[in-house]
Amino acid sequence: MRVRLHAQARMVIAAFVGFLRTWEETMRRQSLGLIVAFFGLILAVGPALAHHSPQAEFDASKQFTITGVLTHIDWTNPHIYWYVDVKDAAGSVTTYSFEGFPPGMLHRAGVTKDMFKTGETVTVTAIAAKDGTKHLGWGKVVKYSDGHELVMTSANTGPGGGEPQ
Repeated sequence: MRVRLHAQARMVIAAFVGFLRTWEETMRRQSLGLIVAFFGLILAVGPALAHHSPQAEFDASKQFTITGVLTHIDWTNPHIYWYVDVKDAAGSVTTYSFEGFPPGMLHRAGVTKDMFKTGETVTVTAIAAKDGTKHLGWGKVVKYSDGHELVMTSANTGPGGGEPQ
């Protein structure tokens, strides 16, 4: 009888040790899953936390106007950009870039990418960058040679205005 109890005790201990190993592996797997999910969430939220307001980068008290040829538009989030080549008196070309509102906000206000006609001469009124970066601005108004304009701000909010009109 002693031998038999001893064998049964070994079987119970072996089953318990097997259970502990299985439990430990399960916990390790679940912990790894939680760690991966946590870092995935951090990576996904990072861009939203890094987003900036236009007021942080542009000085509403410093406005400038240029006239040149609209060469390119980047219609992407988080903000659109458009580029204008300006010729000086000597004939050398300088490219200015202008930042605007997000495409979704512009679309809701009735402004579409097709309204920006590349290759046409435009006059852009913009707000200068706070850090003094030349040839960069927050675009307020894009005026075409035929007289029509894209007004990118209103008097409510944003650097010198709010949503486009």
